[in-house]
Amino acid sequence: MRFFFICLTTMLCSFSVLSSEKNLSVKGDLSQGGLVVGKSPIGTKIKLNDKNILVSPKGQFFLGFTHTAKPNQVLKATFPSGKTAEYMLNIKQRDYHTQYIEGLSKRKVLPTPFDLKRIKKENIALRKAFARLSKTRLMKDIKFSWPTEGTITGSYGTSRVLNGVPKKAHLAVDIANPVGTIVHAAASGKILFVHEGMFFNGKTVIIDHGLNLASVYIHLDNITVKLGDLVNKGDDIGAIGRTGRTTGPHLHWELRLGRIKLDPKLAVESMSRIFFEP
Repeated sequence: MRFFFICLTTMLCSFSVLSSEKNLSVKGDLSQGGLVVGKSPIGTKIKLNDKNILVSPKGQFFLGFTHTAKPNQVLKATFPSGKTAEYMLNIKQRDYHTQYIEGLSKRKVLPTPFDLKRIKKENIALRKAFARLSKTRLMKDIKFSWPTEGTITGSYGTSRVLNGVPKKAHLAVDIANPVGTIVHAAASGKILFVHEGMFFNGKTVIIDHGLNLASVYIHLDNITVKLGDLVNKGDDIGAIGRTGRTTGPHLHWELRLGRIKLDPKLAVESMSRIFFEP
């Protein structure tokens, strides 16, 4: 875990640069898989490594780093006056282990041609849902909480070998507890997607938190919300199950910023402090 403090800079690190611009405030975790929350003066344009970052009309923005993000990143702010400032970000590199899982049904590891057609259709539905993510902020606050209680049985970034077959990295957190354990919204937002039985994911809920940020809840036993519902942090949205590709009851919890899958554990732990606010 790496909480951070960043320093406004042009050529040298200085707090006096652009003091009239009511500089940025930011908080989060500068690690692979980390989420950063920022607030800038209204009208400021933000770039990360020359890529435009979505900024709300009130100056709020999110930064997210993939599980393989490179260590050196540059955040650039262009203020309404035309003045600019750069933040040099050093992203902590993480070591990930390999997790071996046995006992899955053969079709869940090596789907049949019929299964693959179903999976393709479901993936298209997911892509369409994520394309509808709100470009304005929906969260009432910027603090995430754990969506359920239990034991973490799957960590973010681990390589997975299922029934002896290597698979993609696990970019989520798995929380195990008995079927029926209540699952809560990790933050406020709007229900973006509900599915009663996906091939891999089983019963699935996605919450839109705004500014391209979403949380995903997978393998549910039941769902107590419907598409379009507004939820507050802590509201019940369903219960832990073992639907889809599982070997036992657990919640698979994802956090996504656009196409970037983040580490939910880091988001919960790093949002309680402000690390740069002049």
